[in-house]
Amino acid sequence: MTQDTALDILKNTNDNVFLTGAPGTGKSYLINKYVAWSEDNGELPVMTASTGIAALNVNGRTLHSWGGLRNDQPLSDQDVDDILDGYSYTNYVETETLIIDEISMVSSSLIESLNRIAKRARGRNQFMGGIRVIVVGDFYQLPPVKGRFAFESEDWDEGDFTVAYLTEQKRQTELVFTEILQNIRAGFLTEPQKDIIRSRIIKDADEVENPKIRLDTHNKKVDLINNRQLERLKTPPQTYVMQKEGKYPDAIEKLIKNCLSPERLILKVGTPVLFTRNDSELRWVNGTQGIIIELKSHSVIVELTNGLKYEVDPMTWEASSGYGKNRKIYAEISQLPLKLAWAITIHKSQGMTLDRAIVDVSHAFAEGQAYVAVSRVRTLEGLHFQGFLSQGFFRVSKKVIAYDKTIKP
Repeated sequence: MTQDTALDILKNTNDNVFLTGAPGTGKSYLINKYVAWSEDNGELPVMTASTGIAALNVNGRTLHSWGGLRNDQPLSDQDVDDILDGYSYTNYVETETLIIDEISMVSSSLIESLNRIAKRARGRNQFMGGIRVIVVGDFYQLPPVKGRFAFESEDWDEGDFTVAYLTEQKRQTELVFTEILQNIRAGFLTEPQKDIIRSRIIKDADEVENPKIRLDTHNKKVDLINNRQLERLKTPPQTYVMQKEGKYPDAIEKLIKNCLSPERLILKVGTPVLFTRNDSELRWVNGTQGIIIELKSHSVIVELTNGLKYEVDPMTWEASSGYGKNRKIYAEISQLPLKLAWAITIHKSQGMTLDRAIVDVSHAFAEGQAYVAVSRVRTLEGLHFQGFLSQGFFRVSKKVIAYDKTIKP
């Protein structure tokens, strides 16, 4: 399905919609277009996502926060009453359209709890009490931390989603690379494709032209690599400290925890960096790579991979509720929208588009993890592997493969 066809479905039906497709088909771009169109027509869809990082990426809030839930545990009747006695009641009764991004990481139990509460709040025995729900994502990517996939729930079936399955690649334009990704989703690679993957293995990261980024499976390894590489640079360091504002310490701490930019950002000239926010002027997006060429007291000059140079100032992340004149901000943090980019975790790369990457998934522990890492990169030329490629390297869920067959056009 083309983006135009999918956008028509979003605009011209009141159906619940499942917007899906392989990474790089433009799901986020399309949702942004739909939200802009809705706001132009006097509607205000509520943007949520499965994780704090994903919520920041879409300028929304977490699904748990919107629903008033601490976790995915089953709820008692008293739990439901208590939730609806609080501020969350307004969310359930006033929301007309709810958008849920990165649906692959939403558990079936969370869907069930939200459905149950919404029915009670709105007094209507239909899916989510009649709220129009648009779910966005790709089940081949990272699964829920705990529990079953959302599509495994009977409540998902109750949603009766119209499937908008995007098929046009916008990120990867090489036919060979696109076919490799398609076959990973299908659960197999041909021998020639395996040979291509093997040909991308390198022994020394210095073989790859700068700037480059390494995708690893664990935070400890990522931090170790970044700190070690930063120490090796002989240029003088400068520290940029995150600014914080707000009356609610818990809200501030959540923003800090979920912000991709660190609380204390130490930079040197020559440091490879990754942008952590989209620029309103579209000079860069979340995931753009560059290198520090000048440090200033409150800003830096970054040269992007395309050779363009920009001065980068701090940006603000907010925790807020409401829209327009009713919008209330209850916590803010401000930091340069950058992080060290010698290495990041695969989990934090979900949703990004990268020019070049070295992928080490020798210890991949989740189905879909390697697929997420590989599909972040625009071209086969920009993709490299380091480490041992095990037999289960591209492991994907058999449940996802089976479900995908029921919805794929």
